[in-house]
Amino acid sequence: MLPPAVVAWLESEGVDPAQVLSPSPWRFFRVTGPFQCAAVDLELAGSVATELGAEVTAVDWLPAGRAGSLRFFRLPADAPLAQCRASREGLIQVLALPISLSTDSWFSA
Repeated sequence: MLPPAVVAWLESEGVDPAQVLSPSPWRFFRVTGPFQCAAVDLELAGSVATELGAEVTAVDWLPAGRAGSLRFFRLPADAPLAQCRASREGLIQVLALPISLSTDSWFSA
């Protein structure tokens, strides 16, 4: 249960408070390492998608970072991301968002 002040603020921002407490439908990751660039990030994201048999998409509403090389990707929350080669070898960093703060509808304006 959220405090009344938080509920009021969420509602004033057009966010359904029930969304905040529901599980996220997505799992997120970013490519790590010193050689990040758009091409490498996209290639690695593609290999994760192929290996897991899951759709991986870029998260456009998160900033790409100061140098434009920090990109975030998402895939369905039930995808076994920890089992893929990129995760085991430390090529990606998995980001945990346990609640639905990741809902696209919040960022569609």
